[in-house]
Amino acid sequence: MSTSVSYLTKRLKAVGRFDLLEAAQRGELSYYCAAEAAELVTRRAVLGNGSPNQAKKRAWAVMKAEGRGPRFAPKSGPTPPTPARTDAHPKFSQEPAKQQFSPETRGIIARLVDLGRADLVIAVTERRISPFQAARIAERGGQRRAVVEEKKAERVKTEAKKEAHAPPRIDVRALVG
Repeated sequence: MSTSVSYLTKRLKAVGRFDLLEAAQRGELSYYCAAEAAELVTRRAVLGNGSPNQAKKRAWAVMKAEGRGPRFAPKSGPTPPTPARTDAHPKFSQEPAKQQFSPETRGIIARLVDLGRADLVIAVTERRISPFQAARIAERGGQRRAVVEEKKAERVKTEAKKEAHAPPRIDVRALVG
């Protein structure tokens, strides 16, 4: 069986599948894919080493050509902004022109400064985390920070003890004559 474009065009016209033929002429799908959708030809079995996305792409093109796919409105102009969530945690304004913080955010930043958490203040001002998240981290992070500092102090002490008990280092330069 031939799979030339002229033969497949003739066969699609013969069975009355003008919708698939027009889609193939517009380049939305191949003539072979249109003939396959009209059940005029059969595609070889998949060996399992290809991409499943090609089959999905063909199926989507056939659905659009047959009128079964969803109709999308053409994109024109900028999309309208999404409405702000009212149940979200307090954040700063999203407009670049307004770089002022709300009173709640200012209070959180002041508390972070009092706690000495410059890392969180910087993260909030760079908008990597919200003020609410920074406050939560500061609340639960106080105990962890003290434990880390204690472990660091213990490590320094043990290293100092090891150095005190270690034999003196020999200056190799004195051996070279």
